[in-house]
Amino acid sequence: MSRRAPFPRILLAPLIASLTLVAAACGTPAARPSPVGGAPLDEQAVRLLLTLADLEAVGAQTDGLEPRVEDLRALAEAVDAEQVREIRSWYGLHFERAAPASGLSLTVLDFDSAERAQTQLDVIESGPAFDPMAEPIGDRSASAGPSGGVGAAVAFVDGRRLVTLHSIAVGGAEALVAPAQLEELARLVEERL
Repeated sequence: MSRRAPFPRILLAPLIASLTLVAAACGTPAARPSPVGGAPLDEQAVRLLLTLADLEAVGAQTDGLEPRVEDLRALAEAVDAEQVREIRSWYGLHFERAAPASGLSLTVLDFDSAERAQTQLDVIESGPAFDPMAEPIGDRSASAGPSGGVGAAVAFVDGRRLVTLHSIAVGGAEALVAPAQLEELARLVEERL
């Protein structure tokens, strides 16, 4: 009968520490998605920009929320191709709940140029609801507070991309996220672009 040599105690502590780190890494949530890069966005890239877990992390109640991606460029192109000539991609990611009627919408327009994205933000800011943000998100940003049962909104430009986030509340329902939470989510999206 052969007898095994005892495992050297000096190696036991580093082995236990290594196994503990591996187990901890396996049990923690995945790292933030990598940036989506400069290519035109697609459905998968848009899904990486904001998740249900991100909404939960800022304190939103996500029970009953269903994420849905919509190719808004394709919809607009079907009506009039000329109106999307300068848009490389345009997606909406909607988190919706039927009852109470609330949710959040993220839209990302990827223009042919940064100048075109800036011009579109100028149009948004020219309306009565949006004001420039003191601490901008991306290259430049504007926000609108809740009004008349409608949730808050944030719009920002990051290079060629114009991003909007809008917290939705319908029929007296409470908005899914407060303005400060919406801004936090917008900063997270900007990091991931």
